[in-house]
Amino acid sequence: MKKSKKKFEVIIESYGLYTQWRSRSRELPKIIEFTNVIKAYAGNEFGMILRIRKGKGVKLDYYVGRPVLKGSSNIVENDFTGKHIIRSNDYKFFVGDCIDHPVEDKIGKWIISIYSEGILLAEKTFSVVKP
Repeated sequence: MKKSKKKFEVIIESYGLYTQWRSRSRELPKIIEFTNVIKAYAGNEFGMILRIRKGKGVKLDYYVGRPVLKGSSNIVENDFTGKHIIRSNDYKFFVGDCIDHPVEDKIGKWIISIYSEGILLAEKTFSVVKP
């Protein structure tokens, strides 16, 4: 396993069900309920907020593993990944997803993982269930 070159602190500040999040906004969503069980209602936003201290410039990789989704266009959607760079020494970061139609294919286990330089920093598993 690789050792990180930079020492920084990662805290899962909150996880569960959130208010709607706008990815282009500087505002993070607000926690509604701390939970690992999410009801499959369209519009339910879930995930986690990480607080990263002493990490300016650190590159994060995130991964959202989810059930096989077909989406409204009936095309299979894969798990998704992304990258994020920490912009300050006391930084909050949201990673999650929003349930959309059809909700039936969103039911199952979702895993959200955050890595830096191949090292797992944080991970949460959510169960999306029928309402």
